[in-house]
Amino acid sequence: YRDELLQAIRIARAGNNPQRVQQLSATTADYTDPDYLWLKRELIKAKEAVPKCRWLYIMRMGEDGRIFSVCDSDPDFPVDHTLPGFIYEDTSGGFTEILLHGTEKVWGPYTDAFGRWVTAAVPIRDDQSGEIVAVLGMDVEYPDWVKGVLWRALPPMAFTLLIALLIGSGLVLMDLRRQRDR
Repeated sequence: YRDELLQAIRIARAGNNPQRVQQLSATTADYTDPDYLWLKRELIKAKEAVPKCRWLYIMRMGEDGRIFSVCDSDPDFPVDHTLPGFIYEDTSGGFTEILLHGTEKVWGPYTDAFGRWVTAAVPIRDDQSGEIVAVLGMDVEYPDWVKGVLWRALPPMAFTLLIALLIGSGLVLMDLRRQRDR
């Protein structure tokens, strides 16, 4: 299921424009910026394409090493949870690792100020330089993640149970046949 989350976030990243991300100030002044409005629309559309996704968001690292919100998929701005410039305490270290090293990552479950999550995140790179300009993250609520994992585990478990039942039935039939033949 982690691979599916990474695939979904990679597809969502394809709809992002690194130049638009770089133009933003990460302040409430962005609310009227055409680049912010475009990114907001793209994040909302991408979130709708992933049913289990609770939040899709873009974050950057400041010169002081702190991670802050740039834009998210919550359509209720400016009353959303992560206003532009909101400092995120990266207790898991996942976003910091991605912003410093450019890795793609799925981690969790973990708990933060907003709930219990499994997160998939990928770097957003400048098209010309390849420099990491931001990170695109996607949060899935932990209970939804567990349901997804169990749903994917169900067919192999059912197949294994069916094989075990067939073998068990075959052994019982063979034993009954032996007892009858005695």
